[in-house]
Amino acid sequence: MDARAMARRREGGCTGMAATRLAVLLLALASWPVASIQPKDLATWLSSEDGLGLSTSAASALAGQEYRALTLCGVTLQDLQALRDTLKTKLDLGVSATVQKSLFVLAEQHATADKLYSMYYYLSSSYTLHGGLGLDKDRAQSMAISMTLARAEPDQLYALYQVMYGYKGLGLDQKTAQGYAIQAAVAGADAPTFKETYLKNKDLQKAMLMGVSANLQGLVKRYAKNGQPYTVDEFQQYYPSDWLQEWVDGPLEKKVSTDKKAYTASSFSRHFGTNWAAKYRTSDEATQVRLARDGKPYTIPQFQSYYGNSWQTEFNAAPELACSECAPYMLMEGAAEIAELVV
Repeated sequence: MDARAMARRREGGCTGMAATRLAVLLLALASWPVASIQPKDLATWLSSEDGLGLSTSAASALAGQEYRALTLCGVTLQDLQALRDTLKTKLDLGVSATVQKSLFVLAEQHATADKLYSMYYYLSSSYTLHGGLGLDKDRAQSMAISMTLARAEPDQLYALYQVMYGYKGLGLDQKTAQGYAIQAAVAGADAPTFKETYLKNKDLQKAMLMGVSANLQGLVKRYAKNGQPYTVDEFQQYYPSDWLQEWVDGPLEKKVSTDKKAYTASSFSRHFGTNWAAKYRTSDEATQVRLARDGKPYTIPQFQSYYGNSWQTEFNAAPELACSECAPYMLMEGAAEIAELVV
């Protein structure tokens, strides 16, 4: 065989290998989650009246800034639209800067529009007509956003306020009831246990501890400064004087469900109903991953190593990615490899 024939044979072999590899990658890509948002589509939406109504240049710049995080978080334009409509119309924020500031943070932490509105509704509606806290509009708006990001549950807020205020409640004055209901909802407290404990002891702090401890059968854990998950009883033992603040600061533990997604204990209870606790106990702890300020994905131990004592604050504010054991929102590296082969 002459040199040219050998070269053609080698070239044909390489081409065949590339074709085989491409076919395998394309087959794999078919089962991968696709890109949620394309930069051009995001920029178009941001400049539209249905979006944020930005100028073309501002929309393009913001799309370039947010596209990667939104895609890695699995956010769709439909998610953004729902949150934008809720912020603008239902929370009555109009075209304020708060909408743009809050929109991406809420979306990248997978807050739902329905939950955001429910939180605002309970915070702003009057007690007489709807059993709400009756906060003024500005405070209700800001609290709805911050409490939703803190993973507080609207129904729990409502239940807690009912046991604290009004003729069926504990007789607390409205301002005190508002403050404690918000605080207890953010911490995650069982309303009946809070009420029963207070009736026995007349001690709000004791009622808070027992209410949080009893929530969801005591299965809730949060990550302390050392990066380890603990129950509220363990937090109280370790931080006897400021356990509540330390508890609230700690990110919630999540576990991996059968659908390859990570859920908190509260989400498990809604998803699985009466059998949720057994499933939660036997499910694996999720290795949570978030996007740090440097644009890199970090686990909790890596956040702790990188940010030191401020890791909890940084972690809680960062875009939430799929956990290490979860099905990914998108495998960008695989898509890039395919693009190179096609070219």
